[in-house]
Amino acid sequence: MSTRLRSRIMGIVLLAVTFIAGLIAGIALDKRYEPHLRSRQAVLAFPTASVLDQLLLTPAQQVRADSITNQREPRSEAVMQQTTAHLDAISDSIDNELLSILTPSQRARLDSLRSGRILTGH
Repeated sequence: MSTRLRSRIMGIVLLAVTFIAGLIAGIALDKRYEPHLRSRQAVLAFPTASVLDQLLLTPAQQVRADSITNQREPRSEAVMQQTTAHLDAISDSIDNELLSILTPSQRARLDSLRSGRILTGH
């Protein structure tokens, strides 16, 4: 294999590893600091209490709006938990496959990137 082709492949692999490392770090931080953030973000696609307040609903409308959102919240939460589980499984699978092709020094560099210590040099 030519040096140019090898360099190009290494560049692509490093780009993919960096992307995956960022993805994994984001997921890990999200899990650690805000376990329900994803589900709350999904609910934001629907009118929130503050948005509904700004609509100046009548008392009867407010009761109906509260009923609608309260009925749907458990289903929305369950879907978000399932989606999170699927994304975690995909992330773990990608991580395991990428780790299998990395050299020990590349794994160490990836570990450093994941812990927030970005190394310079080769």
